[in-house]
Amino acid sequence: APIAATNNLVTISATTLTVNAGGKINADATGFPAGQGPGYAANQAASYGGRGGGASAATYGSATAPTDLGSGGYSYAGGGAIRLNVSGTITNNGIISANGSIAGANYQYGGSGGSIYITAGTLAGTGTFGAYGGSGGAGGVGGGGGRIALEIGPNSSCPASGSGATVSGGTASGGVAGAVGTYRCGALSGTLTGAPYNSNDAANIISEISWDEGSVADANGLVGHW
Repeated sequence: APIAATNNLVTISATTLTVNAGGKINADATGFPAGQGPGYAANQAASYGGRGGGASAATYGSATAPTDLGSGGYSYAGGGAIRLNVSGTITNNGIISANGSIAGANYQYGGSGGSIYITAGTLAGTGTFGAYGGSGGAGGVGGGGGRIALEIGPNSSCPASGSGATVSGGTASGGVAGAVGTYRCGALSGTLTGAPYNSNDAANIISEISWDEGSVADANGLVGHW
């Protein structure tokens, strides 16, 4: 299979990768479950790249090469982790996300956003990247934002923070929102043909991946067309 999921880390290595409009690579709510993870404090929302609202735990992990899972808040799971290593072009016209779980009720404590770490020769497309904290619902407490790091070649433009790439804290109408996570986008710090960018350990080097509307890759594998 072209997708390796180890401890809810989705890893894809390829020559080219395309997510078409309506397509997704989705690790939402696949991080630590509720009440677990290094960013969880008892009976609170969770932290990762940003602190959860209220009396939450400290942040953790790397801002430059993030692969940690988001932590679960008291009520909901954190976001998972996505690692994409593409020697050629990533064209994202869809959604690549590792968001914390969305609250299904009011007065909840959200999980933190997860990780998106991409190294690519070229980044193209008008799609979005998201690792935002889980919401707490009305009167609740939002989880902290996750971490996104994009290392891209010189002919690429970085997605705009807050629109193209979102690491905001989870919302909580009338409650306490989570803090924003970390977003880094810059030039490649190494060559894509050598360590640490070749993920041969996952045995998932492939020539091309393409998703259309109705195709979703998540932490449990590739879900086919419908």
